[in-house]
Amino acid sequence: MGVLTEWWIWVAIGIVLISLEVTTGDFLLLGLGVGTIGVGIIEKYLNLDFKADLILWIVISVLYFYIWKKFIHSKIEGAKVGRPDYAIGEVGLVIDDIKDLKPGKVKFEPPVMGNRIWVAVSDQEIPKGKKVKIIDILGQYIKVAPIEGE
Repeated sequence: MGVLTEWWIWVAIGIVLISLEVTTGDFLLLGLGVGTIGVGIIEKYLNLDFKADLILWIVISVLYFYIWKKFIHSKIEGAKVGRPDYAIGEVGLVIDDIKDLKPGKVKFEPPVMGNRIWVAVSDQEIPKGKKVKIIDILGQYIKVAPIEGE
């Protein structure tokens, strides 16, 4: 018997992969870990050879990714909150002039990304009292453009 035909080795590798998922957040390692643990559980009862284990691991992992993409990821993809671009298009009011090289401030009701007031930059000067919309997120700043006709 080879090392990778031991069921507990597959389970241990799966646990390591799932633990490493915390560092990536893209669910790739989670899928591979689930597949690996699945092989370990099946290996415990069926005692397959390494080639069969490997094929089974591929099948389980591909099935996981199919289920993930079809049923879970599509729901998460549609959710805007928590994504850095969810605030694009939000409208606020300039409360401190935005000038060429000096950022200004924009107030939002309701809060955007957890704050009511944001430091903002723009490609053009925008005076206090003008309505603007967010066109980009630049780290701790937002980039805004004036709303035409306001």
